[in-house]
Amino acid sequence: MLLALHGTGGDAAAVVQRWRERWSRFGRRPLRLFCPQLETPYQFLLGRPGKPDPDAGVLADLAEAGHAGPICVQGHSGGAQFAHRFAMRHPRRVACCVALAAGSWTLPGGRWTGMMAEERWLDRPDEHPGFASPAVRAAAARPAAGPIDRIAWMTGCGDADLPSRVASAAGFASALRCAGAAVLETNWHGGHEDEPAYVAAAAVALMEHATRRP
Repeated sequence: MLLALHGTGGDAAAVVQRWRERWSRFGRRPLRLFCPQLETPYQFLLGRPGKPDPDAGVLADLAEAGHAGPICVQGHSGGAQFAHRFAMRHPRRVACCVALAAGSWTLPGGRWTGMMAEERWLDRPDEHPGFASPAVRAAAARPAAGPIDRIAWMTGCGDADLPSRVASAAGFASALRCAGAAVLETNWHGGHEDEPAYVAAAAVALMEHATRRP
């Protein structure tokens, strides 16, 4: 099972199509794909007022579909924010996590880093609506809920992306290794949306390997 997340303001249908193409090209095993459509501040595993947190909704949908085993989680940009926070909040449910070019990262110990942190998005509600709330601030500093060393991780960023994205992706990989996790760091030549085919191939290979593990 792959839980694939769209980016900020993105489209789940487009994610489905992208992964159909990737898996048909690189995959060797059948794939069950789940791509929810979410609203900001889903990046921090938070729902809008009066709505459940999106990770709770995802887990409920998986249970309804009869899937109780470990899953792979993947996201790019805003989707990468959801993916790595989901993996750290539910480490026993995640076999692997592919998180690329995120706008911010929450490190295993709870420190919040990255472009959004440096640009103080949580203090600028007029420019970035949906992020400025005490709940988002608390979620941004939420540490991992358990050991993350059994999760297979893949992270990285294009070298022509914003310098803060490049540096924070490398810092996140380093923090994962300090927590005892195995990390495939795959940086590429290009900008924010220029993910080359070999990155997709590596992600597929990691997912297939991780779901074979006992």
